Amino acid sequence: MGDSHAGAYKAMLTHLADETGLNVKLLTRGGCGVANLLSPMMKEGNPCKAAISQQLELIRQQAKPGDAVFLASLRSYRFGDQWAQIPADKLKLIRTHPGWVKLRAEALQEAIDLIGQLRSLGLNVIMDSPKPVFKAPNLRCSDWFNRANPICLPGLKISRQELFEHQQLSRRALKKLQQHYPDLLVWDPLPVLCPGEECQANDDEGPLFMDGDHLSAHGNVRLYPDFVRFLESHGLFSGQDAPVEHSAKAVKTND
Repeated sequence: MGDSHAGAYKAMLTHLADETGLNVKLLTRGGCGVANLLSPMMKEGNPCKAAISQQLELIRQQAKPGDAVFLASLRSYRFGDQWAQIPADKLKLIRTHPGWVKLRAEALQEAIDLIGQLRSLGLNVIMDSPKPVFKAPNLRCSDWFNRANPICLPGLKISRQELFEHQQLSRRALKKLQQHYPDLLVWDPLPVLCPGEECQANDDEGPLFMDGDHLSAHGNVRLYPDFVRFLESHGLFSGQDAPVEHSAKAVKTND
């Protein structure tokens, strides 16, 4: 359940269903980050409120106690998009300005309330830690003839240290959520996607990311074994081919 970043896990989740027999359903709405920890989505006037409310109602109707809901959304501020980069001074302002601090506090409370609703249904709740974000969009900058394009000048690499500093607000918020809900399961894809001191948008076999932050199909392949180990380690299913007693539930809507 989440925004387009939940949808970007589709290849991994489809493979999970095929390999294990789990009943996996995908619920996404582009731009509507669920428990994103950056900005509230459920305020009056926000077009995401109706979409997320509809998703939650579908979960209430279809999920059974013991099922799992995986909340996956963009939880890092972008450095830019496919067309322009966000100036460093603006990113600094976003991190420190009282208005943005207030938005993050509201988003944290919204996540607390949402997880409380899901836990009251007897559901296991999984969240992913922030994945790498890059300063250039991979799909515009992978070919040699695009390397001189100004949008590509920052490159498709970022140091792990810089990334952690950039994401520290979201990671702190996740820790606060875990303090509030000790049984909240948090899966961190970063060690697989960034095993060294430098994170890269591509590895030796292909692109890990489609653009500056959405996973590619190859990125899904890389993450799949680690995600399976994570589920097994928390008892959400056991055995390579055995389906679990309760299936992971979510529902697909328009993206």
